[in-house]
Amino acid sequence: MSATYYAVKFDFEGKHYDGRLTPTVKKGHEDPASWHVVLNDVFFGHLNKNGQHWEVNEQRPPALTELIGNLIDDKNYQQRAI
Repeated sequence: MSATYYAVKFDFEGKHYDGRLTPTVKKGHEDPASWHVVLNDVFFGHLNKNGQHWEVNEQRPPALTELIGNLIDDKNYQQRAI
């Protein structure tokens, strides 16, 4: 059985990022409750949406957190399997 994650690539403040987004879905729900995010092979944090804003459980730049959240909202990622 393979696991699914989503690949993202983007630039932010002059730096290129390659990342992995792994959704966490609560039982009985279709949409992810949160996303495990790794950027450039470093754990970024767990993102979740609170109303209209994205939050992360680590101390990270708010603008970068929102950018990643917008990528998720826009489904601007590519599905991969491991």
